[in-house]
Amino acid sequence: MTAVSVWLSAVILWWTGWRREMAEGVPQRIITLFLVSWPFAVRTSIALEWGGHELALNGALPLTIGCAVAGAIRLDGVKWGASVAAGMLIASIVLFLDKIVELLPGASDANPIGIEAALLAVLTPLLLRTAPEQGVALTAGLVLAEAASVYWIVQSGWKATAGGWDWSARWWLAFMGARLVSAVALWIPSFAKNRLWRKGGERS
Repeated sequence: MTAVSVWLSAVILWWTGWRREMAEGVPQRIITLFLVSWPFAVRTSIALEWGGHELALNGALPLTIGCAVAGAIRLDGVKWGASVAAGMLIASIVLFLDKIVELLPGASDANPIGIEAALLAVLTPLLLRTAPEQGVALTAGLVLAEAASVYWIVQSGWKATAGGWDWSARWWLAFMGARLVSAVALWIPSFAKNRLWRKGGERS
């Protein structure tokens, strides 16, 4: 599954030296606990009742929210507000794209989760710079979008699952993609500076 593949990539990166890029201010023990707990949480389903309707809550959802809250605590008021505002924008984009997938015939065959995650991976670093800000924004946005989707499903009389495998796949792809874009954005100026310095040295 996509979520498992990206989670495994995150684990490998975390234990091979990519900790600064992934944590960036969040205590490493929290990230370690999240990475270790996630494969167990995603296989856990909690039966709930919402307005007289049955609802299954995947354990990965509260676990991810808890990690995002731990990151949000370390943000000042301005960054926290910016992250929440970005999260609301992300939620509206996800709901809009999901509606397009529903309306366009054959759109569901074009890997909509991957396309949405790629868009969020590029958009989020443009709005927010650090890993805690990006994690809070993506989590808030995807949770809001999931809550709206689940509400529509249960109101239609169907049993819904909040935070299932698709939700986790979207979150992992978007967050890891955002961190990759951020790392590349920081690397490009340094690379260009070194190239110019070398060229200047050769000319002299």
